[in-house]
Amino acid sequence: MNTFDAPEVQAYYKLLGQAREARTFDEEFTCYRQSLPLLPALTKSREVWEGISVIPAIEQGGKLMAVAEDKDGLETLKELVASGKGLGRWRPQAKEAFAMLSAVSQIMQAIREQPGTLQKDLRAKFADTNPQVFSLLEYAGRIRRKKSGSSYALFVVEDWTLPTVAPLPECPRRNKTPF
Repeated sequence: MNTFDAPEVQAYYKLLGQAREARTFDEEFTCYRQSLPLLPALTKSREVWEGISVIPAIEQGGKLMAVAEDKDGLETLKELVASGKGLGRWRPQAKEAFAMLSAVSQIMQAIREQPGTLQKDLRAKFADTNPQVFSLLEYAGRIRRKKSGSSYALFVVEDWTLPTVAPLPECPRRNKTPF
């Protein structure tokens, strides 16, 4: 059987297409999250693997998991890139997602403590954080931004919940080394 026809590879590319067409955070997040356990199948064939230079499930999906504070998903991502299954070159992106997770937690706490905090003030405080974090938080529905002068006043959306995703299967744990 051609490796491109493997069910896991087909399922990955179907989810990738759905993620690209997603119209909401929940849809996009769910597609990337569900595609994580399928990633090792991509590395099984040189034919498939040599054509891959970008893995949106890691690169964009990691950011979305950080914004959603999805620690389980990020732990799975970390295990995948450390598993020795050919995904090690995406270790920096996984590490960046964990850094963003830490910043998101602190940003959300700051907004809760002082509703209406200006985005420019938090951006200065979290200068090392991916600049997309505020627009991603808004896209996820976690914060609301209201124009205030040359910046935005930020408010937490209190009734936000993490999108429900089917549980991920265990990922190989051959190499448990941290980033």
